[in-house]
Amino acid sequence: GPVPPMATRPPNIRMIEEAIAPSGNRAKLTTMRVAPQLAEVAPEVVNVPKGTAFDAQLMGAFQRMERMVIDAEAAVPRTVTIPKEPIVSGFKEIIKDYQDRGLIKSASTVEVILEKWQELPNQIPWETFRNMKRAFFDDAKSSINSAPLRRSYGVLMDQASTVSGQLKAANKAYSTVRRAIESANMDFRTGRRIGNVGKETKRPTPPSRPSKIY
Repeated sequence: GPVPPMATRPPNIRMIEEAIAPSGNRAKLTTMRVAPQLAEVAPEVVNVPKGTAFDAQLMGAFQRMERMVIDAEAAVPRTVTIPKEPIVSGFKEIIKDYQDRGLIKSASTVEVILEKWQELPNQIPWETFRNMKRAFFDDAKSSINSAPLRRSYGVLMDQASTVSGQLKAANKAYSTVRRAIESANMDFRTGRRIGNVGKETKRPTPPSRPSKIY
């Protein structure tokens, strides 16, 4: 539904929004959507003043979510398989969207990813899927901050979430904190605020990062 204007938000939610301090309309809208969810999954950021104190708590929450996902992934039986078709279809939809918008470089970035996943069997063994997901950003030729990579990674997150309720909940909490960090334009590795460089699109391109759970 529609997001209420910032002036009518609960004080602690408004404090989170101001601490994230998004720049650009897209980041501001994401922040207003994510702030109430962030307060639920990462209570350590609630009522923390903006600046280095808030940023440190947000990064701490992110690292906690990483560990939650790793634990949930470790609990998945090795016999589990992931269907390839929804992954391939998801990548193809992203490619078509970029092609329709004339963003050929972005489309080709996803095409390289698609080719790699198309080579896998129709039912992908869980360990193969998990290892490829974790290594997703390692050999990326474009910036890890790029929207095509983030969107493609979202396809894998969606499929991982079908495996178990524990992993779905962990992924959802992780995604909430990650979107807050992206909206704050923070570097996932250092926790520092950074500027956007090297975008093909005109929209703000929040950062992402290779981490142990990718």
